[in-house]
Amino acid sequence: MPENFFGHKNGVPLLHVWLQNNPIECLPSTILDHPYLTFLPSRNTFKVCGAASTVTLELSAPRISENGGFTRVTATMNHTSSAATTVTISASVQLPASASASDYRLSENKILTIPAGQTSSTGTVTITAVDNDIYGPPEKWITVSGTRSGDADNPADVLLTIEDDDNPMVHLVLDRTSIEEAGGVAEVTAELDAISEEETTVSLSFSPSPSPLVYRLDGDRTLTIAAGEQTSTDRVTITAVDNDVVSPDQTITIGGFARNTRGVTDPAAVVLTITDDDLASLRAPASVVVSEGSSEGLPVVLSSQPTAPVTVTVTGHATTDLTLNPVALIFTPTNWNVAQNVILTAAEDEGFTNDQVALTLTASGGGYVGVTHLVAVTITDNDVAAITAPASAIVPEGGTKDLPVALSSQPTGTVTVTVTGHAGTDLTMNPVALTFTSTNWNAEQRIVLTAAEDEDLTDDVVGLTLTASGGGYTGVRHAVAVTITDNGLAPLSVSIHDLTRREDAKAAQLRVELNRPSDKVVMVQYATSDGTAEAPSDYVSSQGFVVFGRNATKGVISVGIVDDAVAEGEEQLTVTLSKPRNAIIQRAVGMLTIVDDDGGVTLRVEDGVESAEVIRFTVHLSAPSSEPVSVSYRTRDGTAKAGEDYRAVAGMLEFLPGAVAATIAVPLLRDDLDWRGETFSVHLEQSTHAQIANAVAVATIREAGSVTRNVLAAYTARFVRTSSVHVVEALQERVQSRVDASVCAAGDRADLMRLWQTVSNWRPSLGELLGGCHVSRSTGGFGAD
Repeated sequence: MPENFFGHKNGVPLLHVWLQNNPIECLPSTILDHPYLTFLPSRNTFKVCGAASTVTLELSAPRISENGGFTRVTATMNHTSSAATTVTISASVQLPASASASDYRLSENKILTIPAGQTSSTGTVTITAVDNDIYGPPEKWITVSGTRSGDADNPADVLLTIEDDDNPMVHLVLDRTSIEEAGGVAEVTAELDAISEEETTVSLSFSPSPSPLVYRLDGDRTLTIAAGEQTSTDRVTITAVDNDVVSPDQTITIGGFARNTRGVTDPAAVVLTITDDDLASLRAPASVVVSEGSSEGLPVVLSSQPTAPVTVTVTGHATTDLTLNPVALIFTPTNWNVAQNVILTAAEDEGFTNDQVALTLTASGGGYVGVTHLVAVTITDNDVAAITAPASAIVPEGGTKDLPVALSSQPTGTVTVTVTGHAGTDLTMNPVALTFTSTNWNAEQRIVLTAAEDEDLTDDVVGLTLTASGGGYTGVRHAVAVTITDNGLAPLSVSIHDLTRREDAKAAQLRVELNRPSDKVVMVQYATSDGTAEAPSDYVSSQGFVVFGRNATKGVISVGIVDDAVAEGEEQLTVTLSKPRNAIIQRAVGMLTIVDDDGGVTLRVEDGVESAEVIRFTVHLSAPSSEPVSVSYRTRDGTAKAGEDYRAVAGMLEFLPGAVAATIAVPLLRDDLDWRGETFSVHLEQSTHAQIANAVAVATIREAGSVTRNVLAAYTARFVRTSSVHVVEALQERVQSRVDASVCAAGDRADLMRLWQTVSNWRPSLGELLGGCHVSRSTGGFGAD
């Protein structure tokens, strides 16, 4: 049991506790934290039950100055611990953004240790501010952190403030650090490295002071930087004075004294160099132009009086087209400022480009040893890069002509000359391009111009363009006007002729002819193509060549014909010429017509048959056809009137392959005047793939019933007025339809008889009958009785 006794603290009873060898695992934190209990040193250590210990970081100085200020970091724990506690210290910049780790330095030892049973750390961790000459910001905030060993919570961060002890610094600024003696200008301005809230003035000093022989100042020697600004609004101008004194370069040191009510650092001095232009030098042009084949003077003089004679030697012209006279000049202390000439002479060469020669003038003696001067000499060439060729040439039609080509001057490399302008003309080139080198540029090369024969009888003019590229000739052109003289002959042409052959001829020879003899071999390709005749059922497909020997004009193309037993009418195919050689095609397509030898197909129409108020006309083919047959037809009035007695029809009748009959139907119309003997006809007009053998058929409308005497009388009167007109029109149509016939066919006679029987009161004369039988006009015909 512990031994306890009471005392007093501020009048309050106080209990002191000694912990002896007692197997106590831990003490509650409520006991340890009791304000009236004090635990005296014990032989044993113990743990706190139910609460973790807390470590706190402390700074010996929360604010330190930049100029050597420092702070020590310590750590305390609110309870003792049976084990030692370590805390690793680190630091980082919090604000402002311009601050960095270079603003402070952390000691090498960064670990604090709180021994077991104690609450304060041992050892030392130091943070020292780094002194610099940079003004601002006025304060920097550094966060100090600790990392505790084990799994216990880390201590809270603490803030260290570093105070800046620098003033803003003034800098003098030269817009250039070196100027030339001959009027060179430099400007001086002042700048602060940080913004100040007060106006800053800078008084400038110059060493050496301005002098009439060295430099002068423009503007006040005081520069002002307004509050809140970093650059002076005014400036001081330094202008170098040109003189004729040979002297070393001058240096001017510019310093300043700065004033500011809050403090400011004076600027560092800056140096301006004035380069002297009165050094010993050779005065001569930097460049000279000499025309090829002519001379030009190069004046030379010294810049200042030498101490002894000076010799100026010219070099750099060896192995060039330039010669010098003299190659050396001598200047004395008395004539140093009198110009002397070196005569530069440029020789002719074969090139056409300008030459460049770099001359070096080197002085020796009299204080001018090693002084040099460079002169760039340009020799302008008097040669022109050109293509040498005739401006015109004459080529006979069907002939050739050589066109000589060369270059006017030696090229710098390979030159290619290309000929254009002949495309789409009768002129051809061989070759179309020539190549010249620096060794054969003046040797003529030839282009062979060949003029083809054309269809017209006039001369042709072709404009050729010779264009060069490479070797310094790029873009050089030469025009040649070529006249092709016509030979007065029509162009050599080939034509094919049409031909008609019967099917049983077995073959057809189509004529192919030249329009005139030629001393050249002419060849043309041919090929057959289907028309209404088709290979291989109607003919034998063929293709090949027709060749005309020298002075030959006639040739043939043979096409095999298939003799079949099919009645099919006339059929056609084409033979086409193409790809002629040494001639043109005048007529390219020949038509071969094959006439059928199987009698052909004919059409005939039978008279109409009335049934159920419709009259039907049957049209017959003489034989089946291998291809569709069509025929157009139309009704025509007789005594029957369209629209009163029947409905007029017209159209096209079609026969499919193999069909031999088709019907034309004509609807009938009934009225009170219908009676026996009314007639009309159907006429076949035009047909494809068949001949019309019988073109007219007649239909009679049967009596529908008995008629009264009055009706019959009225109709008779109408018939008398109109029948003669219809009969004459019908006969006239027959006469006109076959004006070249010379015989009366049996079918024609039958047609006439049917008309005659239908119109019983018609008594035709012999002339009318023969006219209806198509008497030939060549016989004169017969007149009517």
